[in-house]
Amino acid sequence: MQPKPQAELELLLWKFPQPEISQDEQTIKVVVGEAIQGNFPLPPELGIQKGDWALFYLQKIGLTKYGGPKYQIKAIDKIIFGKSSLIASRALRDAEDVSLVKGEISLTTLIESARLPLKKIKLFVVEKEGDKFFDYKGLLFDQLDCFRVFEGGILTIIRKGEILDQTSRIELRGTHGAGVCFVFQDFASEREEVKAGLEAADFQTGDVLVLEAPFKKDFDFKNKLRKHWLISKLLRIRFRERDEADKTQKLIYGKDPEEVLQILKDGQQSQFLRFRQNIKDLILGVR
Repeated sequence: MQPKPQAELELLLWKFPQPEISQDEQTIKVVVGEAIQGNFPLPPELGIQKGDWALFYLQKIGLTKYGGPKYQIKAIDKIIFGKSSLIASRALRDAEDVSLVKGEISLTTLIESARLPLKKIKLFVVEKEGDKFFDYKGLLFDQLDCFRVFEGGILTIIRKGEILDQTSRIELRGTHGAGVCFVFQDFASEREEVKAGLEAADFQTGDVLVLEAPFKKDFDFKNKLRKHWLISKLLRIRFRERDEADKTQKLIYGKDPEEVLQILKDGQQSQFLRFRQNIKDLILGVR
């Protein structure tokens, strides 16, 4: 068995992620998960693309905030699967010259379960009645929560034809009351920005949000939004019931419960889903 090219390096076989290229196009940053990253001079031609299999040469440089190992990527090889072996070609390396491996080697690899192909949902930011909304095929809504069906996908924000921002991943976060979140990576500060939802008011009119996720064939996004809207309104009424001093609660529960439910169901058929709307405005018809 041939030894590793450098004794302190570990080898990881995994897919090449979406890299971050600096504004001056001189350097490229590659991040794999939360604990593995590297910066490299940008070559004249990048011979590896997102999704290609890659061999990462890792050097342990410390611990993460959770106590796990933290690694710097020293070099990256593009991997092609031959009939009986792996074929490696150098794609990126930092200032140090890391030898290409050959012969029999020990690898660490990650295993993920097979998932459905990614399908796209495209949202447009529009302005109606003085407010901003996300527009999905004519259905307008002011808040996009991160649903479980988005897990494993990616969200790209486009402004004036150029990518403004993109999630590093969409994944389950937290322990008690955990939920799926959009995870954005701030490459300048190396900090993550985790969001459980996005508000249309925070975007510019004309922005486009492209959501790619492993949706099932029969997934109906409009129906998902309408059901989520109805449940969120019912929950807000329920929580208001606990506060006897809340005048809005008294007004709502002065109505027949079936009448309240019918008002909500009628509202669900609207082409405007205002998640941030005051509940009394909906129930009492006050705008």
